[in-house]
Amino acid sequence: MAGSINALDAYRKRASFEVARLKQLIEPKEIIEHRESIWETLARDPLFFDPGEVLSDEYQKLMIKRNKRLVEYNFATDTPAERYAYSTALFAHDVSNLSPHSMFVDVLKRANKPHFASLIETAQNYRVLGCFALTEIAHGSNSKALRTTATYDPTTQGFIIHSPDIEAAKCWVGNLGKVASFAILFAQLCTPDGAHHGVHQFLVPLRDTHTLKTLPGVIAGDMGVKLGMNGVSNGFVMFNNYWIPYQNLLPGGGEVTSEGNFVSPHKDIARQHVAMLAPLSAGRVTITSFQIGYLRAAISIAIRYSACRRQFGPSPQEELPILEYQLQQWRLFPHLAAAFVWTHFCPTLFSDYTHALEASDPVKQRYTPCRVEQRLWPDSLQEMVYRKAGRPVEGMGTWQPISLGR
Repeated sequence: MAGSINALDAYRKRASFEVARLKQLIEPKEIIEHRESIWETLARDPLFFDPGEVLSDEYQKLMIKRNKRLVEYNFATDTPAERYAYSTALFAHDVSNLSPHSMFVDVLKRANKPHFASLIETAQNYRVLGCFALTEIAHGSNSKALRTTATYDPTTQGFIIHSPDIEAAKCWVGNLGKVASFAILFAQLCTPDGAHHGVHQFLVPLRDTHTLKTLPGVIAGDMGVKLGMNGVSNGFVMFNNYWIPYQNLLPGGGEVTSEGNFVSPHKDIARQHVAMLAPLSAGRVTITSFQIGYLRAAISIAIRYSACRRQFGPSPQEELPILEYQLQQWRLFPHLAAAFVWTHFCPTLFSDYTHALEASDPVKQRYTPCRVEQRLWPDSLQEMVYRKAGRPVEGMGTWQPISLGR
């Protein structure tokens, strides 16, 4: 251990720059300071100490307790910089801190429906948990072809949710495995005449909020242990002619009259579909930042290891750190450069997206998504960042970045 520390010190003393100034060059000072403040708070709280090796069930219970505590801390998230610092700080501590529940609450808030107020309050206090059910076994990226249906029934003034076959089963839904009582469900809206009017969002109760037993007509379960992020229980769900009230149709797409006629404010179904997927944009923008977190952690491990690991040298008595070999530099340094570029870029993207979202509608946090999507293309950016950040991490190994964010 002592030799490794001395090897790192030798390289650090040769640096031609000040670390503090470099940090502020690639990230705004307010982001760095707010993130450090969050880490310092969590470091003093035993609830956020490393639990070591724990069973998946215990880990998931711990994450729910942590998320409740984060609500109590009420860290500042008023500005884009504060929100970016908050999300990246939690990711660096443990990626499971970032529960899909927060997206569920955000979607309900933006729906701006008074009858959701009680549920929003309950969900914000973590007395019930929600999830975001989009992906199906047969369809994910091609969301226009989702097979789950929501058919309007004029006699009951509600929608019949149905999964026609196993390919329509919603899967890999975060929180759904064991604890989610509600879902924001993506399904094809159908009218009594048999016409399909594209994918819409619905608030769908899944479980009894007291017993957590699935409701009649709902088949749900856990998908088991994953390679990572086991603090979140991923699950599947299918529906057997399951009724929900009309009021649970979320805004942003079209509406159905009491007689069963579909009315949409959008010119065509393509623009309507963009409106339905708008809530995903915030997630995509945030995911780009998480991928950079993985890259920064992985490249730091790889370079530090290369500075300490010695192999061969000019004489049998003197071995060189493998970092001195050009082949090792050729493999690592382009990814180091990418980490600097994307670390500088992601806070800017996060801020631009937030401002574009708020400027697109006089009522903040309400979506007029076509304008926002056209300006920022977060889906394409997510893929681009993955190619530059995610794939190098896969190539360097399977290191866990947890606890390395600082």
